[in-house]
Amino acid sequence: MLRRLLLLLPALLLIVACEPDPDASGDDDDDDAAGNISISDLSPGPDENDFLFSDPLWVEFAGAPDSGSLSLSTADGTLVAEGGEWSNNGTVLNLDPADDLVPDTAYVLTIAWTPAEVASFTVNFSTSDVGNDVLDPPSLVGEVASLDLPGATFIEPPGLGGILATFLEGTAVLVSLLPDSDFSEAAQPGLQMVGALGVVDGIGDVTQDLCTESLNWTYGTDQMPGGGDDTPAAFDNPYLRFGPADLTLTVAGTPARLFNASLSGLWSPDGALFVGGQFDAILDTRGLDGVVEDGAAEGALCALASDTLNVDCTACPNDNELLCLPITAINLEGERIDGMALQTITCQDVIDGFEGGSCLVDDVESYDDGTGTYVCP
Repeated sequence: MLRRLLLLLPALLLIVACEPDPDASGDDDDDDAAGNISISDLSPGPDENDFLFSDPLWVEFAGAPDSGSLSLSTADGTLVAEGGEWSNNGTVLNLDPADDLVPDTAYVLTIAWTPAEVASFTVNFSTSDVGNDVLDPPSLVGEVASLDLPGATFIEPPGLGGILATFLEGTAVLVSLLPDSDFSEAAQPGLQMVGALGVVDGIGDVTQDLCTESLNWTYGTDQMPGGGDDTPAAFDNPYLRFGPADLTLTVAGTPARLFNASLSGLWSPDGALFVGGQFDAILDTRGLDGVVEDGAAEGALCALASDTLNVDCTACPNDNELLCLPITAINLEGERIDGMALQTITCQDVIDGFEGGSCLVDDVESYDDGTGTYVCP
């Protein structure tokens, strides 16, 4: 699926370039101004019982109200925050409490606005237990979390996120902590991680892609544990914080270099869920210029992004060449895959898999040394 994304990226960029601006004003506000304005969406939803304590609180109206306010209280009536800031041409009202909400707690959000048929609208909801400490941190070692990359919100590069998510459907990022991880406070950063690409079938089952090289998140440039260039992740119960570090993700033999990559998020108390995740990196586009066209010149992907999205590449950290794109994905969530253990897959494993009939020629074509012989870089 990820390979299909790479092949289709030029078409995706063209599609995005033609999308209307979601913030552009239209005539809807004029229609709503003639009468009462209604709520079209809100976060949290009524009677939601698993709201993440750090998620934003907002309400979206069908048009721009004359005025509005939000008030957040605990279930026993203790005021937590009130007021609100407008966005999206005055149709979205946001409430930002000074502190995060408390896990496992009931709240009441009261919405008032004019013109409206009601004096106010009340939303009862509860936060989930996520945010409380992981009960047994060492039990996370060896467990595999499948991160739902298509379900994340891509906010960089601007304009490309929704299309990226659509065509990443069927792909997962698998992450597992290694036995040499140390969870003690004094050892932080002390977690060692390995990763892999996963394949999601039609019923949602996830398996490891055994024809793609593993990603040793924390092992540094030598890809071996214990070296001086290791970049362990930090554990601050229940949070994981990795990076920034430079990584190389190899897909079908094509290396995509990532500078200053970082991953953050938190586990649920039982370790079954990974939520509130964010991934940031600076992508060196040079390894992906062939996506635009076979044999394309260096900078082809940057030129396409600039022409179709008005997004210019930035300076790469290693040589200041204007050939890099910043990537940010938020709301990245995942869940534990019971019974799975990640296999370490090397370039040679992929080549052996092709020769044994379990991997496709597409998986190894970038290892071709020009003579029809597949050789690891």
